[in-house]
Amino acid sequence: MIRMNRVVPLIGLTVVAVLTLTGCSLKLGADSSEPSPKPSTTASATPSPSPTNHPAVVTQPSVTDAESSATLDESLWGHLTWKYPTRFVDLVNKYSATTGGMTTTDKVTRPTFMVGSNLPGRVWTDSVRPPIATKSMEEIYAYILSEPDYGAHVGSGLAHSSIVGGKSLLELNPWLKEFADPAGINDWAQAAMDGSPAEQLIAAKKLALVVMLLEQLNHESVGQHSTSFNYHLVVGEAGGAMTVNPNDPENTVKEFELNRIQYVGEFVTVQLTFKGQTGCWLQVGFNTGDGRFAGFNCETPTVTPPPSPGCVVTITHSCTTTNTPGCKEKNNCVPPTCTVPLKCLTPKDPKNDVTPPVGTTPLGPDTLQPTAPPAKTNPLNPTTPTTGDSGTSVPVKGVTPAPSASPAPVVTQAPTPSDPGTPIRDSDG
Repeated sequence: MIRMNRVVPLIGLTVVAVLTLTGCSLKLGADSSEPSPKPSTTASATPSPSPTNHPAVVTQPSVTDAESSATLDESLWGHLTWKYPTRFVDLVNKYSATTGGMTTTDKVTRPTFMVGSNLPGRVWTDSVRPPIATKSMEEIYAYILSEPDYGAHVGSGLAHSSIVGGKSLLELNPWLKEFADPAGINDWAQAAMDGSPAEQLIAAKKLALVVMLLEQLNHESVGQHSTSFNYHLVVGEAGGAMTVNPNDPENTVKEFELNRIQYVGEFVTVQLTFKGQTGCWLQVGFNTGDGRFAGFNCETPTVTPPPSPGCVVTITHSCTTTNTPGCKEKNNCVPPTCTVPLKCLTPKDPKNDVTPPVGTTPLGPDTLQPTAPPAKTNPLNPTTPTTGDSGTSVPVKGVTPAPSASPAPVVTQAPTPSDPGTPIRDSDG
């Protein structure tokens, strides 16, 4: 077949030319003596050169251009051009027996992604993953970084958490919106599992932000708690825990949902704290049996109000005396220095109750107040005090002293009779 260099507008003529050439070819093949017909003027005898086929060179995305090749909502995430944290690389490698460690493909280093909800060893059918062996946040962080379904469900839990008396974590971190809907957890994780190396790097950085947000909480502890909300796998519906995909059973992510049942279980918990204050403002936890995220009710922290005017005051003296040597002789003793701490107590009820409130100590006599000296007694009559010292009489010229008073007669009193029934003792006998 001769390659045509131009298209003939008349289709009928084109068919005739083809038939003619074919007939000519048959005659030549039969070794006919008839001369070959002249080439048709409707076709060119010179074929166009065939293009040279070279294998296409496909350039895989690298770390530097990963952001441009992956789908990214910059209004939520920015550019994510920062380097994947080294401490997270070390953490994933530390738990490589259960995480798969880090992997490098096409110059893109990232955690080896796996579906935690498909791993063997889960305790319950609706478990989101196997148990947390070490019962530590460190192990939980490693699973968030390397299991997209587990990490996305933690991000959803944080999006539904709020600070008591303050804002929700979703308001403070708008990028949590990508995880907020529990029905979209499996879709997000499936896209990460099926993504290119560059797209998986972006997903890994998003999961790293989930861990960084959890790192802001502290006071890690393990104990029994009652949940206010928690997550589990959907059971009894297509795509849930009882569904196995025959095309890719290990890498197909199952459906998650908020559990309608709340329970008491053992959790690894972290919470928001303030220096110098005790209370619960935000607390989240991870069940040790399967790592599922749970939130807990926090009571509003009580703040001690400042003392109000009119409160009952208890005064306590604490005195320290500082004297110089020989102060009593020199009369230069330093008076005691007293401090009076004040303590406000609960005011009493409005009843006329003269008793002091509980916690108060009635004041005793003031030991520093001087007391009056005792009255002097008359030496002649001890029972009759004198008002002053009369002193010695001094004679005055021209003045006749008054005659001295006669001494009072001595009266001998009869003895006082004894009580009836008391024998009188004879003085002679």
